[in-house]
Amino acid sequence: MKRFLLFLLAAIAGLIGGALLGVGIGLGYTTAFNTTGFEGYAGYLVFMTFMPIGALVGMFVAPFLVARKLGHRNEPETPAG
Repeated sequence: MKRFLLFLLAAIAGLIGGALLGVGIGLGYTTAFNTTGFEGYAGYLVFMTFMPIGALVGMFVAPFLVARKLGHRNEPETPAG
């Protein structure tokens, strides 16, 4: 149960962190490529494309990283020699 809650918390944190990272990347993209702001096109591009993609990636990557970290912690130690 503890691991499930840890994975759920990681998924939520990854969702939020990925969305924020997606917004940052999207703003950088619109600035670097001089995307037009006509009728809010740049805002739509950032918040309808980059933010959801970042949120989805973060939601799946964060629990994977937590599982990988927990897997390494519970590996039995091999005797030296």
